[in-house]
Amino acid sequence: MVGKTILAAHAIVEALKNTRHPYRQALDTVFEGRVRVLDIANFAMIRPHDIRDNACVVVGTIQTLRVSNTEDRKVYAHNENMEPHFSAIPASTAGLERRDGSTDKTGDPRFSFANLMHIHRPLMIVDEAHNAVTGLSREMQARVNPCAIIEFTATPRFDSNILYSVTAQELKEAEMIKLPIILAEHDSWQNAVNGAIASRAALEEATKGEADYIRPIVLFQAQPKNGEVTVEALKTHLVEVEQIAPERIAVATGDQRELDGINLFDPKCPIE
Repeated sequence: MVGKTILAAHAIVEALKNTRHPYRQALDTVFEGRVRVLDIANFAMIRPHDIRDNACVVVGTIQTLRVSNTEDRKVYAHNENMEPHFSAIPASTAGLERRDGSTDKTGDPRFSFANLMHIHRPLMIVDEAHNAVTGLSREMQARVNPCAIIEFTATPRFDSNILYSVTAQELKEAEMIKLPIILAEHDSWQNAVNGAIASRAALEEATKGEADYIRPIVLFQAQPKNGEVTVEALKTHLVEVEQIAPERIAVATGDQRELDGINLFDPKCPIE
């Protein structure tokens, strides 16, 4: 799913910026062409008149916002370029992070993108929402202060307020599933891992005749710490049994962020 998310992030930003794309045309129809689309990395480009006159769509990953320590994330940092947004905002506005890191009403607020969102209460749309239910996610939501959260997930939580549900068969009949889905049953998790590695190798061999660079990547979803196939057990199996070099493996969990700063589109990247 990591690869899928990366592809989706790139695709949706480009699609929404393209005024001829159906995604963008749908927004333009509703908002009469008054639409501004940005990658979250370029939040400093937003001006007060953009928010006043347009529907602003900011695309990013939840990992950009979901951190316990906000000091090392640009979206939470004080940015002088954001000052025009705060010129008419009372310094005592509740809920804003202060420059000293506190959230009381004394002290000057940070001119940060997070504080800007807190003031304007954006509509938050979350993909893979079942991964965004931790205490840290709730803390992040308190900082962003959304007016509402629309979640998309294939595995809703038992207490979810489901507004609309669609089955896989309905998606197939509507021709919304474009990629082939091939399922194979295995009698053990070890054999499933081995089969996935073999499939990745076969796909890599098939890409050698392509003009454009293609990197097949296999994703293994480990079990929680109280399960049998934990992250540690799975990585040990990959290294010791499957003979996969450690530098070809990246672990992405709530605590381990080994994909942060990694460009998977770089042909020199060793991660498989």
